[in-house]
Amino acid sequence: MSNQLKVLFFDWMSENGAKYDKPEDYIYYFIQFLNSNGLQINRVSLGGAALHPEIEAFGFTFTDEILGESTVPFTDPLMVSSIYVNYPKGNVLKMRFRAGIRMGEGFKNSPIPVLWEKKEPIHIPIHKTESNEYPIIEDLRKKGATEYYAQPLLLNQGVMSYISLSSNLKSGFNEETISTLKQILEIFAIGWLRFRQNEMISSLLSLYLGPMTGPQVLAGKIRRGDVETKEAVIWFSDIRDYTSISSNYPTEDVIQWLNDYYQEQISNIHKFGGEVLKIMGDGMLAIFPTDESRNIKTMARRAVIAYLQSKEFLKNQNLIRKKESKPILAHGIALHHGKVQYGNIGSQDRLDFTIIGSDVNLTSRISSHCGKYERDLLLSASFAKLVKNHTILIEENVNFKGLTKPENIYSLSSR
Repeated sequence: MSNQLKVLFFDWMSENGAKYDKPEDYIYYFIQFLNSNGLQINRVSLGGAALHPEIEAFGFTFTDEILGESTVPFTDPLMVSSIYVNYPKGNVLKMRFRAGIRMGEGFKNSPIPVLWEKKEPIHIPIHKTESNEYPIIEDLRKKGATEYYAQPLLLNQGVMSYISLSSNLKSGFNEETISTLKQILEIFAIGWLRFRQNEMISSLLSLYLGPMTGPQVLAGKIRRGDVETKEAVIWFSDIRDYTSISSNYPTEDVIQWLNDYYQEQISNIHKFGGEVLKIMGDGMLAIFPTDESRNIKTMARRAVIAYLQSKEFLKNQNLIRKKESKPILAHGIALHHGKVQYGNIGSQDRLDFTIIGSDVNLTSRISSHCGKYERDLLLSASFAKLVKNHTILIEENVNFKGLTKPENIYSLSSR
């Protein structure tokens, strides 16, 4: 049966290995292949490390039951997200965990740390033992499992995942079945690598380029000079007196303050439909682009709301900073409505996906005047028209270096 199973699996992989676009589908239908050949798999766990600054690990779990809407299949304080998909013969739960999950008791008391340390499979014939040191084995025993088998999936460049399976096959697995299963899972890992690489590439592009720009690069928008004109709200901001702060406080403290500041700032911009394109030390460039469902007035309102929420956060943080004798952080933000050229700019061996154009230059120039007018927000005339019932004129006919036309400068009527 084992040799025949290997042949059948090779046939299945050749027909289905590249067929599935979603990792949960690949997992589920692989399990159905095993079960159609008598292995009676009732639970599978597949996981590994994530290449993400906030997400430490990911996990997929299959069980042979259909979950209801009110079902909570798994909870953990370090879980960032979870979603399950029901199939005709079970469900697959997808989970992501923040840093610290591998220090938790649930992980440390499972077979997986030993699996990763020794990089060798673990086979526990549950039906032949009365007790086991791992709590998961006792849980599986109560649910009728007779076998537990776990195997590291060693992928390229040191990336490692694992898979564990339990079965309720009454007779259990013999040595030939375990040997065959080991070989099958090594081939399964080749297909799994595709999903791991796609997830890592997509995650990194989103982190470094943004949630709107990253997918465009991944979809093939990579040619130098490949740009498009977009109508957008342009956001340019910088931290006031940053040179003084960075010169008078330890670098480690300054970096932490920057991270705290940008965490809230960037979260607000993304939450309201914006995209951060550049972080330049103490400065940041972002856009709120229009699309079929969001016109420029909508994006202008969203940009203002993002500013107001960032302002409130900074106000509260500065109250804390003052009590702790830390420097007060202040920023200047400019908002402008205009047309930008959005795409790839650079050399043959170093490209940058960004925006350029006279409207970008104007936004930067307006931002530099926030200190002069003692305002944390300045608006161009074109942006002020979009929120005209909420603005005040700061100064008329302001000349900016490098720009030919003077500009009227506005702010919100309530700061």
